[in-house]
Amino acid sequence: MVLCNVFNRFQHFFDFNFYTRERIVKFERFAEYVENDREFPQQGETIDTNDRRTYWFLGLRKEISEHGTYFFPTITSEEMSDIRLSFFMCPYDTNFKNLIYGYKYRVERFGVYTKFREVLRGKNMDILDLMTSKNGFSENGTFCVEFRMRIEGYTNHHNVWNFNFSAGIFRAKNTIVLKNGSWNYHGCKQLLLFHSPEILSLVQEEEFEEREQTWNICLQIAHGVQTTCGRRFDVVEIAQRLELFNVVLCVDRQLRLYDTDSTINDTIQAAADLNLRHFLAKLLKIDVKSNREFIKIIKTLDLEDMSGEAMKMIVAKALYGKF
Repeated sequence: MVLCNVFNRFQHFFDFNFYTRERIVKFERFAEYVENDREFPQQGETIDTNDRRTYWFLGLRKEISEHGTYFFPTITSEEMSDIRLSFFMCPYDTNFKNLIYGYKYRVERFGVYTKFREVLRGKNMDILDLMTSKNGFSENGTFCVEFRMRIEGYTNHHNVWNFNFSAGIFRAKNTIVLKNGSWNYHGCKQLLLFHSPEILSLVQEEEFEEREQTWNICLQIAHGVQTTCGRRFDVVEIAQRLELFNVVLCVDRQLRLYDTDSTINDTIQAAADLNLRHFLAKLLKIDVKSNREFIKIIKTLDLEDMSGEAMKMIVAKALYGKF
């Protein structure tokens, strides 16, 4: 499956000891709720990703079986998109009296795929264990559960899986941090160095002020995500400065295949400056009224920043009508 493969390729780089959100949730008046058979109110939580804020509910539910009465902690997604996350749930020993029971009911799962309002549940906890004071789970009538979460990926509006680069999902030694103002993006160091051996020095020397979404798309493509994007010229500009030429090639092909609105007058300069060979070739195939008209277009171009290959293609079009 495509959605699994894009993450599985990086599985051994993930940091499974790091969580972006850790919270102790208090369920007050525990004995009263149990005695009156009332549902515990869920508590909301938010976690930021590259380009959105995700919403979750943390709760505690009851289950009755032939073996007895049990409670189990829950995490529920309020996101319409699919999410890949790792999570940890465990009753919290407020006085550290008895860590054995905490370990007994602890749940930790990695790389879980969840959908809208799907309930992720912890282990069934025996009501007798929870109500026994010596176990330390209930203090002053309050029962506590520790939740930890890390979002590793999500589907965008095209239903394509994206990495969550705003979180340190890779191990520290496998991470390169790209800074853009107040935003930090955590990419896979081995992959980025493979495509751009000088990227560490380039990141330190350059000052980037591009919009967050442009950075996100550039890194998604660099990590193998097959995504289409707007603001393609901005993405290419960042990729050129970071020497991520595989990203440049990918966006170049997208422009050639999907850009149907551009005219030779509007975009030939950008295509030539950014060395978008496939897109430039497409533009040069657009018929103009006459060769004289094409010469007029050339005279408006700034040739200083244009690559030699782009200049050759344009000159061939002007002299021979083809390239």
